[in-house]
Order: sequence, then structure tokens, then C-alpha cells
Amino acid sequence: MSRRHFAVVAEALEAIKTEDLDAAAKLFYPDAEWHNTAAFPGERVWKGPIGIIAFWHTLTEAFNEGGHEIEQYAEREGRAVVGFHTWSSGKASGAPIDVRWAAIFEVRDQRVARVDVYGSYARAIQAVESRT
Repeated sequence: MSRRHFAVVAEALEAIKTEDLDAAAKLFYPDAEWHNTAAFPGERVWKGPIGIIAFWHTLTEAFNEGGHEIEQYAEREGRAVVGFHTWSSGKASGAPIDVRWAAIFEVRDQRVARVDVYGSYARAIQAVESRT
């Protein structure tokens, strides 16, 4: 299995998580788009490194620090399909969250151009394979 884009995806995710705008600006195109599913609160599309970091900050500020790992990974035609496992708990309620989700990262010239979030890894793989 090809992992040509894995480092770019992992570094881009770390830049978002740590709110490192300089790193994000190097790893995302200025007009990069992050497309969420309806399950995420707020806007469905966030644009540019600043917007993407703002979304991530808004999403995570209500939760305690938890964990986040890549469980599955595949590449198809310049796209990285990533299956995530995320867990944490609410800051105010203490209620646990434990979710698996996936995203398709479109990578061009070692920079992320677009991210499409899916509810499951199987749905993300199916979406990529239907585009090729």
C-alpha cells in the first residue's frame, strides 16, 4: 500500500491540533477547504489554514484533552483516506465521547488542497473509489 502522502497528512493534522498557523500555512493551500458532515456543529465548510484551525479549536474547546489515532489508511489517485479513532470527555459534563470517523485528504505537491469528512472509513473508501 502506498503511503506517499502519509507524512503530509500527519503533519497537517498536528498543525491543526496544536494551532500552529505557520506549519498549517506550509501544509495547506491558502484556499484549502475542509468539508464536514452534518454531524459536526456549525459551518459545513471551512476555508484556508486559519479557518480550518478555527473550526478545530471550536470543535475541541468543549472537551478535555483526550486521544486521537489513525486506525486505517489508504491512498488512491492523490487522495489519502484516513480512518480515525477519537476519544475524550466533555469539560462541563464529563460525558465520554468515543467515535470513529474518516476523512479523504486531497494532496497535491505535498500540500493539502481539500478534506472531506465521512462518518465511517468504509464510506470514505467507497467515495474515493467511485471518483476514480
